[in-house]
Formats: sequence, structure tokens, C-alpha cells
Amino acid sequence: MLQVVTKRVMKNPLDTAKELKNMYNVDLVKWRKEMKPKWEAARKQNKTDTMKKFFTIFFSTLGVLSFLLIAAGVIFLVVNPNNIRSSIPGLSKSSLGRTADKNPALNAAQEKTLETLGVDPASVPSSITPAQEKCFVSVLGASRVVEIKAGDTPSATEYFRAKGCL
Repeated sequence: MLQVVTKRVMKNPLDTAKELKNMYNVDLVKWRKEMKPKWEAARKQNKTDTMKKFFTIFFSTLGVLSFLLIAAGVIFLVVNPNNIRSSIPGLSKSSLGRTADKNPALNAAQEKTLETLGVDPASVPSSITPAQEKCFVSVLGASRVVEIKAGDTPSATEYFRAKGCL
């Protein structure tokens, strides 16, 4: 077989070279046409796969770090090493679970009633002048003023009627 090919090439080398070149070019063009769409599809797929991997890793890492930071914060507040809780305003043991007395002249029920009416108990005067008490008696009546001074909670109507006395 080799001898046949060698004789053919030696007999007419230029024609054989041209013939081989044409076969190569035809095959190469055909091969490129077949492979180009496959290469482009693979390149696009590779880009989207790379981006998916990147975002998956990025957001997973971000989620894990966030969880660890929140867990560490909760642990530090619960365990309280180095007395951290006392350095955070509003989180000292004495203030946890308690509300501050906003007005010493009012009891807790009276303060809560004022807060539900939208009034800050700290804005109400802590002492009543005789002129204010006289105004209250004229608006609410003497018996009701005595009840409120004893600790009874005023109603919304009574508060708004006597608001001018404050």
C-alpha cells in the first residue's frame, strides 16, 4: 500500500500536493462549521456556570458569616464576658424587664393610661398647685379629684376635660 502511494506521489507530486491541500481545506471548513456552534455553546455555558458558582459561593459565605456574627452577639450578651452588658446603654440588669418611673406623682396604672391616650407622663407636672387643683375641682367635681389623688385612673373624657387645667 505504501509503495502504491509513494509511486503516485513521485509520478505527479504537484497534482498530488494540490489534491491533498484541497481535501484538507474542505475538511477544515466543514469541521469548523460543525464545531463552531459547539464551542460557542460551551463558552456560554461555561460563563453562566462560572457566574452561578460565584454567586452561590458568595451568598453562602455571606449567610454563614451573618449567622456567626449574630450567634456571637447573642452568646456575648447571654454569657456576658468582661461585663459587656453593662457597657451597652439600656441593657443593664437593673433595667431589663422594668420600665422607668416617668412621673413620681403618678402610679403605674395612671402612667399607662396616659401613654395609651398618647400623652407622655413626663410632660405632666409632678406637683399640682392650689390653682390647678381648684380648676380640677370645678371641671371634674370634688369627689372625683379626691379619688384620682388616691390613685384611681382618670378616663379619657376626664383627661381631655381637665387638660386645660394643666
